[in-house]
Amino acid sequence: MDGLMTVTGFAAGLAAGLFLALLVFGLRRYASRLGAGLLRGLSFPFRLLLRLVGRPERRQ
Repeated sequence: MDGLMTVTGFAAGLAAGLFLALLVFGLRRYASRLGAGLLRGLSFPFRLLLRLVGRPERRQ
């Protein structure tokens, strides 16, 4: 019974890894836009805090 659980866990991990690899391969064209949007979303609270404190936002 323990051996069956090990094989099942290995198969599930293999399937999940294959799915993630295919997902990354399919989204590699959009990776830069996705990354930029993610970083913008994560930096939002810090930009808001700087605006509330009174420091101007840096423009690029």
